[in-house]
Amino acid sequence: MKYPFSKLTVKVILEVFRDSKVTVFQDSHGTAFAWLPVSDGLTTHYECLGIRTKHFLSKCLKLIAKATNKTPDRGDLKDAIEELELKSYLQPQRELGLRRREKYGEVFIDLGDASGQMVKITPEGWTTVRPEEPMFYRNPHMSALPMPVSGGNVEDIFEFFPVSSPE
Repeated sequence: MKYPFSKLTVKVILEVFRDSKVTVFQDSHGTAFAWLPVSDGLTTHYECLGIRTKHFLSKCLKLIAKATNKTPDRGDLKDAIEELELKSYLQPQRELGLRRREKYGEVFIDLGDASGQMVKITPEGWTTVRPEEPMFYRNPHMSALPMPVSGGNVEDIFEFFPVSSPE
């Protein structure tokens, strides 16, 4: 076992975060975020979570338990998360989008699904991809968007909206 300690100290908890490739940063508003791996047992993707959220705390507990087979002391976990937050303020700010973001001359839409996929739209078309860097923040109440499908006609949407002309 990589963490053969009887007690999970702040130092050990921070080692688990480092070894798990958790990175911290602040958004353009100065809010602390973490980019951390999340596994469903079959695949692993990354999620961008606010450091002060219950969702982040829940993911941290799972990450630590998976790495150590132990549950940290509440105070040590709180201290480790506070240290991560302080480290985030030393990092450059990153722009995060809420569902939609433009970058590199391309448009990205967060599908909000459990696998972390997003749609990348370019002048040549669209494709689904997984983010390689933090690009979106998800609010807890957000639902997943349906997976887009190729084909169809954009003018078909006028069947659902009362407009007199598609112009």
